Amino acid sequence: MSFKNIFITGTNTGVGKTVITGLLAKALLKRKKNIVTQKWIQTGNTIPEDIYTHLEIMNLTPNDISDYATEMCPYIYTLPASPHLAAINENKPIQKHRILLAYHTLSNIFDHVLVEGAGGFLVPYSESGTIGDIVEELKLDIILVVNNTLGCINHTLLSVNEIRSRGLNILGLIFNQSENEPQSPILEDNPLIVSEMTELPILANLTYTQDYKKIDLSSVFDTLL
Repeated sequence: MSFKNIFITGTNTGVGKTVITGLLAKALLKRKKNIVTQKWIQTGNTIPEDIYTHLEIMNLTPNDISDYATEMCPYIYTLPASPHLAAINENKPIQKHRILLAYHTLSNIFDHVLVEGAGGFLVPYSESGTIGDIVEELKLDIILVVNNTLGCINHTLLSVNEIRSRGLNILGLIFNQSENEPQSPILEDNPLIVSEMTELPILANLTYTQDYKKIDLSSVFDTLL
């Protein structure tokens, strides 16, 4: 199995996509790959905060990517909301062609582009378009980040079904325990039943930690590269 670029989406917002995108990028750097991350739409800030988190995990600084800063995060909005609402709030609509241009620019320069989504797969960027529509047009391979908690089975199956209905390839799932709750049969079973029902590999199963920089996701690429 191989890939060029990856779209990292989640079963919801706040599931750990930002940290996991940074950790995946760091793992590719260890393999001597020329790697860049991208976040098409950042909301709730005046800076590309999630890109900065990726860089911190990768032991890089904003100065290291200053030539590509605009392409790495084409849209930034202050309202912490769905992209479509944040864009309406500032009267600055999101243009799909601008996102596509930024993506292709990076893809032509780097070995791999890791794109972090905004929220879940079907989050709207306008009144008529979703992030998933753009992913479908680009035919990106996908890693789905799952918040390992009660209720995630349904969220995961719905996300997988939607992605597959568009003919897109899911490389695998990363389960992430984003909340500090005790281990239980529920958390142990969630990855097992989801993998069995979807026939998708569990690329990683992360327990809760505040020291996320020590997590090594190199093994994710043992079968993907």
